Amino acid sequence: MQCLPYLDKTVHLVIFNDEKNFDERKKVVKMLRKEAQFYEINPLNYYKVSDTARQAVKKRNCTIDDDALELLLSRKGTNLMDIASEVEKLCLYTQHIDIHCVEELVSRPLDENVFDLTTAILSKDKQKMMSIYKDLMTINEEPVKLIVLVANSMRLIYQVKLLDRKGYTDQEIAKMLAVNPFRLKYVRKEGQFFQIDELLRCLNELSLLDVKIKTGQIDKKLGLELFMLRI
Repeated sequence: MQCLPYLDKTVHLVIFNDEKNFDERKKVVKMLRKEAQFYEINPLNYYKVSDTARQAVKKRNCTIDDDALELLLSRKGTNLMDIASEVEKLCLYTQHIDIHCVEELVSRPLDENVFDLTTAILSKDKQKMMSIYKDLMTINEEPVKLIVLVANSMRLIYQVKLLDRKGYTDQEIAKMLAVNPFRLKYVRKEGQFFQIDELLRCLNELSLLDVKIKTGQIDKKLGLELFMLRI
């Protein structure tokens, strides 16, 4: 760090720090404060991304409904490059983007399919669960991975129900569980039909199935299919 004051002006030295704070007591930090320029880069939150996406739509002389924007962000997260690509596609398709446009043109992420599979399992809707399961098998999703993701979805429903009972608001729950507000709304809506005891029972069965697969007691694909048929 002794070279900092003598660096040529054409040289750019970039130091990346992913810790929350520098230790200001250290000599090297004091030197950096004196010689370097500091830039703080905060992660994009849902509301910032939402505003950016809406402005991108507006710049193309188009409009987007609130529920359509929520669904778009639910499917694409906070990746601005993905969102920009989807906005471009939607604006070429129509000048007014409604939720039906997003449903038709923006691909569903795996976790959305998994959540639909989860609700079908909890609802004991065998026709729907097998239809979703076959679609996932067609794109070669790994059964063990699906077991983990379904368990995670059930655990999320369970956590939301517990926090809801304790009186937490949607904003507080979204922050505590790091859940997209649109997805939280969907989880809360679907979760009201399921009992906590049923969620815990299914989670326990999935845990036992995972152990059986990993210890070679049952084939992974057969095990998952039997679980869904038996539930």
